[in-house]
Amino acid sequence: MLANILSTQPSGRLYKALIETKKATSAVAFARAMHDPGVLTLQAEVPRDGALEDVRDTLIATVEEIGTTGVTVEEVQRARQQILKARDLAAVETSQLAIALSEWAAQGDWRLYFLHRDRIEKVTPEDVRSVAAKYLQRNNRTVGMYIPTVKPERIAIPSTPDVDTLVSNYQGRDTIAAGEAFDVSPANLEARTLRLTVPEGSRLPSPKKTRGEEVHATLTLRYGNEENLKNFEAAASFLPQLMLRGTRHLSRQQLMDELDRLKANLSAGSGQGRGGRGGGGAPAASAGSVSFSIQTTRAYLPAVLDLLRQVLREPTLPEEEFELLKRERLAGLEQMRTEPSALAPRTLTHLLSTYPKDDVRYVPTIEEEIERVRP
Repeated sequence: MLANILSTQPSGRLYKALIETKKATSAVAFARAMHDPGVLTLQAEVPRDGALEDVRDTLIATVEEIGTTGVTVEEVQRARQQILKARDLAAVETSQLAIALSEWAAQGDWRLYFLHRDRIEKVTPEDVRSVAAKYLQRNNRTVGMYIPTVKPERIAIPSTPDVDTLVSNYQGRDTIAAGEAFDVSPANLEARTLRLTVPEGSRLPSPKKTRGEEVHATLTLRYGNEENLKNFEAAASFLPQLMLRGTRHLSRQQLMDELDRLKANLSAGSGQGRGGRGGGGAPAASAGSVSFSIQTTRAYLPAVLDLLRQVLREPTLPEEEFELLKRERLAGLEQMRTEPSALAPRTLTHLLSTYPKDDVRYVPTIEEEIERVRP
């Protein structure tokens, strides 16, 4: 819970202290569960011209003050919703659930997976403050390198509890709805599909039973042409993510809170994929298309579609969020300059691109994209 409160965006303590102040381009915190006592890991990425020592000091101060000042009920509730939402969404994916259970089995017993959920539901702000006060101390952290002290102060870590005692009387909960066995042959897919044309012209396939009544939906919108989109390539690459940064009635945080409450994910990218900037050195989202993807359950689908309506029709495209996205993009591109795994696909795609440089379909080099994004 503490790691989530520190690093979730945009309400996280580290995000506000390091990203919004433009001291760093990314900041994360995570605490992996293991059989033996582990670590709380904090990471921040600083631009090449950033003040590394200042970021280090800000990160430490932001984390260690929690033991004194504590956290709010809202922060704990938001972290709980995000963690439990991720569990619920993973539970309908058989492969993810199997991996998760195997990880907890490695810690002692697969039933700890469910016991952990029960404990997350009961965490209070005082619990978080108590943990921070006990463990987030100067003598219990390592920054960059380990420098031994003359008289180290050791923190007493509790011994591993007896797993059999913890889970001996554990009772499971109701099972989620099961999916149907489905023949994915082309003939069966066509036989099971009923195409309906709604007024806007979209075509809707008939549903099939899914595990946990999970629903996936994708909406792709295309706009402009190769003439009126000229010189807007860089701007278009920011459009999908920026649309999710707030609407007329919901701030970015309120939108994320609603998605957490509805146990849903809403992502945006180009029509060719989700997530904004392409991975592996590929170009950013292209001009001319934007795609939104939904993951939720049948019961919450109408409410999630209403959120998507707000994103599509009432985005505020906040300038401060644009600046944050721009800094993040530039930092990523700078890093790609020396990453072979990023340079190789970008270079290959660039060489195979036969369009002139002023064509919207032209694939720029990393240096050219930096020049496009920087103004």
